[in-house]
Amino acid sequence: MQQPHPDVEVILGTGNMGSQLDPLVKDLYTPSAAQACLDLFRRYGFNHIDTARLYSCHDPGTCERLLGRTDAGTWALIDSKVYADPTMHRERILGEINASLQLLEVPCLNICYLHGPDRSTPFAEQCRAMDDAHKAGKFRHFGISNFSPAEVEHLMQLCAANGWLSPSVYQGHYNAISRTAEEELLPVLRKHGIRFFAYSPAAGGSFSGTKTGDPDTRRQGNRWREQGRVATAHRDWYHSDAVLDAAYRVSQGAEQAGLTGHAVSLRWILHHSALSGRYEDAIVLGGSSLEQVEANLDACTAGPLPELLVGLIDDAWEMAKESPPPAWV
Repeated sequence: MQQPHPDVEVILGTGNMGSQLDPLVKDLYTPSAAQACLDLFRRYGFNHIDTARLYSCHDPGTCERLLGRTDAGTWALIDSKVYADPTMHRERILGEINASLQLLEVPCLNICYLHGPDRSTPFAEQCRAMDDAHKAGKFRHFGISNFSPAEVEHLMQLCAANGWLSPSVYQGHYNAISRTAEEELLPVLRKHGIRFFAYSPAAGGSFSGTKTGDPDTRRQGNRWREQGRVATAHRDWYHSDAVLDAAYRVSQGAEQAGLTGHAVSLRWILHHSALSGRYEDAIVLGGSSLEQVEANLDACTAGPLPELLVGLIDDAWEMAKESPPPAWV
C-alpha cells in the first residue's frame, strides 16, 4: 500500500471549455464563465492550466481562443499539446505551436506536448521539430502523452544521441480503477526522471451516478450514450463488467462512509497512489461547470482517506484488472 503524499500538484484541465456547439462543453463557453473558473482555481492556490489544440474535442481550437480572452496568460503556467491530424510532420508541429501561442496570447508555453504518437512520421523528425521550437523560445519543457513505454525509451535514446531536448513530462491515463501504468510505464518514467501527470483522475465520472449494481442498467445512462471521440474512448475504457463493478464497489463504500465515490477517487490519487510530489507528479483535473470544478477542488483539499477506503480501492483494482483500461493508446 502506498504511503500518503499530499504534495502532488493539481492542474486545471480545460477539455470541457470551448465551443457551445460541443456536447462535452456544458457551461464553460463564454469568456466570463471561463474567467470565473480560473478565478476559482486561483483562489484555491493553484496556478497551472492544461489545454490542447484539440480542445474542445468537437470544435478544436476553441478552448485556446477562449483562454486567450481571459487573464490566464498574466499569472498561470499554461501547457498545450500538438495533435496528429493527420500526421505530426515537422511543419505541422511548428505551425500548431505558433497557433497555440497566437490563440492563447502568450509568448511561450510552459509545457508543449506531442498529444499522442504519430507512428507514420519518424520520431526523429518530431523530436527535432520540438527541439527547434524550444530553441526558438516557444516553450520551456517538452512533454509527451499516450506513448508506450518502449516508445518513451526510443524517444529518450533519439534525443540523447542527437543532443536534442528530451521529454521531461508524460501525461497519461491513471486513476483508482486504471492502474496499469504502475506496472510498465511508471518504472520507465522514473528511470529517466520524467514527471507523470495523470489525466482522467476520477475515471471520467465512473464513480458518479452508480445507483445500481447491474452493469447493463448503468450502460443505459446518458453519459454512455454521448457521441464523439471522448465518449467513445470512455466506453472502450470503462464499459466492461469488471470495471463497472469495481467503480460501483468504490461508490458504495464511499456512500457508507458519508462521502461520494468521485471525491474518494480524487483523494486516493492525491494521497495514496503511485504519484509523488518527490517526482513532481500531478493530476489534471477539470469539470463541466463551475460547481463541478469547485466540488473537485474541495475533494482535492480534503486530505487522505481512512485506511478502510484505501483498502477498498485496492480491492476494486483487483476486480478491474480482469479487463483493465489502457495506460496508453
